[in-house]
Amino acid sequence: MEQIDFVVIGGGIAGLSCAARLAAHGRVAVLEAESGPGYHASGRSVAFAHFGLGEQCVRALTALSLRALADFGMRHPALHIASAAQVPALDALEAVHHQFSCDYARLSGEHAQSLMPVLRVGSEHCHAALVDYGALKLDTDAMLQAHMATLRSGGGALIAGARVSAIARIGRRWRVETAARAFTAPIVVNAAGA
Repeated sequence: MEQIDFVVIGGGIAGLSCAARLAAHGRVAVLEAESGPGYHASGRSVAFAHFGLGEQCVRALTALSLRALADFGMRHPALHIASAAQVPALDALEAVHHQFSCDYARLSGEHAQSLMPVLRVGSEHCHAALVDYGALKLDTDAMLQAHMATLRSGGGALIAGARVSAIARIGRRWRVETAARAFTAPIVVNAAGA
């Protein structure tokens, strides 16, 4: 049984980014059930950072993260369209963009169609739109590789093929078991996805 400071379960973006930061504070092992990092959602993600996703908390995190995420992405405008019935939701989204001082513009359906010719314009189709010019298309592989490099430089390790089979509290530590070996640590972070 290996005694370490942190066990992180899951080697996707969430697990690796957490582990990379923890590596500066102690010994870290990332336990990934698959054959490598980012196997599921992190490896297949469209990874688009913009203010059209989530509630206030998610949008605040997006605002706080955009500068750091810029190293892993490129500007790629996000176009949000609305039928006439959806205009109140588009108004609310515009208020969010205004709140976070985004580089955005409100568009007519016709203007949106000039940007995206496949759109159908009309009250039942694209009646109005909002374009967020500051949205980012992220390179998830670059993100994963950067987190891996930081983890390794801090002495941490990713252990692939290490599906967790049991977790138990033993005194002030957690015991985490995989088919190959067991770990104990005072802190376990569950960043496992699906």
